[in-house]
Amino acid sequence: GINAEYGMKNFFYVEVCQEMYYANDALSFIQALEDMGLTNNPYLLAKRAEVHYALREYDIAKDTCKELLDKDPNRLDIVDMYSNILYVKEDKAALNYLAHHTVEVDKYRPETCCVVGNFYSIYGNHDKAITYFQRALRLDPDYLSAWTLMGHEYVELKNYNMAIECYRNAIDVNPRDYRAWYGIGQTYELLKMHAYCLYYYMELRDSDLLIPG
Repeated sequence: GINAEYGMKNFFYVEVCQEMYYANDALSFIQALEDMGLTNNPYLLAKRAEVHYALREYDIAKDTCKELLDKDPNRLDIVDMYSNILYVKEDKAALNYLAHHTVEVDKYRPETCCVVGNFYSIYGNHDKAITYFQRALRLDPDYLSAWTLMGHEYVELKNYNMAIECYRNAIDVNPRDYRAWYGIGQTYELLKMHAYCLYYYMELRDSDLLIPG
């Protein structure tokens, strides 16, 4: 049987490792809990998907998200991450299905708005994507994914000032979000403002945000 105290400590360590971006350590604690008999635990499956996503192991993360949604189709807490993976993998058909499905489940959730935003973005409709990311932020002003994704859309539209503002808002929400730091550095690079660009890249390099260990 599960040693309750040991199990609770491992759950805590999973959260801490994720927060600190120690992805491989988080995977070790997840594995330890699964070895204690929690193999199909939805919480652990979601955590496993998040960690593989952070490690850019998109195929594993994608399969884990799909497994979770097959078990619980109404689950929305991972769908924005899943949509990001489908976007990166350029899986338009799956993203199309996910967008329609999440709207049916609950169109007033910020996660749903992010999925629909990614759906419009993958088809090059950046203005419409921004509308949905803004809608997500009206529902939850601290919704990190929406700020970062909206920054990407403004870069696509070459509206670099708005992109920088979005990335800065993302960093205000979570100073440890490497996507926002990288996005702002990349935007200054596009503006040929190399001193600013270098500052943000150096901040990213000198932090531990890119260390997967």
